[in-house]
Amino acid sequence: MKIVHKYNKIRDPVYARRNDIINCFPDFWLSTILLHPVLEIIFTGYDKEVFGYLDSLTMEDFPDPREGYYITFTFKPNPYFRNTKLTKTINFSDGGTQKSVSSGIFWKRGKKPKGESNGRKGGNKRPVRWESFFSWFSHPLVDMDEEVAKIFREELWLDPIAHINNDEEGDGEGESAKGDGEDDRGEGDGSEEA
Repeated sequence: MKIVHKYNKIRDPVYARRNDIINCFPDFWLSTILLHPVLEIIFTGYDKEVFGYLDSLTMEDFPDPREGYYITFTFKPNPYFRNTKLTKTINFSDGGTQKSVSSGIFWKRGKKPKGESNGRKGGNKRPVRWESFFSWFSHPLVDMDEEVAKIFREELWLDPIAHINNDEEGDGEGESAKGDGEDDRGEGDGSEEA
């Protein structure tokens, strides 16, 4: 455990500095989230509007990281809800199972997403289907919820740039498709003989 605490003390200032840099780029976290192949499917147009007010995303381990972690979304004042922070707490048990606790969302009148799950079971005893990303804060961690938590912790938080770079690489064939000595216009490198 001493090694983990020592590592966290070294790591935390690096993440704080990274957040300062990220804050220089408008909609950085929204863009990163929407470039993830799973999250882009979950996010509705309404979610995208609300996440336009996202100010920062942070991840914090419990004192013993084997016990769990917090995912915190910090929002600027917005016309959708009164909270400035929404937190999902993920707890690990000794048996390897997970459970979650989420902060409540205090929606402003008429702003709660339609169909957003309240965590209750439908008539056929299955959880209400996600109609919004914000459903993730409304019901226990099961199936897709666990996957979303892992995406934020293990992919987006650790290396958010990877998803931006992967999207750019997917748009074309990349540098390797260019011939040797060709620049972006398909012209030679200027060293051709006359």
